[in-house]
Amino acid sequence: MHGERDDVVSYAEGKAAYDMVPWPKAMLSLPEGDHGRSLLRKGDPAFPVVGDTTVEFLRWSLYGDPAAKRRLAREATAGNVAVLDDHL
Repeated sequence: MHGERDDVVSYAEGKAAYDMVPWPKAMLSLPEGDHGRSLLRKGDPAFPVVGDTTVEFLRWSLYGDPAAKRRLAREATAGNVAVLDDHL
C-alpha cells in the first residue's frame, strides 16, 4: 500500500521498489493517500478498503486460499479510492 501524496517516502520511490521485485506481488495505490496518517481515522473511506484488501491478500498468501485471491480486486476497488496493481 502506498499513498500517492506521501510526504515521507515519495510515491515514485515506492513504485520503483515495487517494480524491482521479481516475485509475485501486489501494490495498492491510494491517489488521495498520505503516509498513513489519514487511515488512522475510521471515517476515511480508504480505511475499510485497505483493511479488507490486506486481509484477502494475507488469506491468499499465508493460507493459499484461492477464493481470497479472487476477491482481491473487488476489495481493492471498493469505493473507487484505490487502484490495485498485481502480478500474482
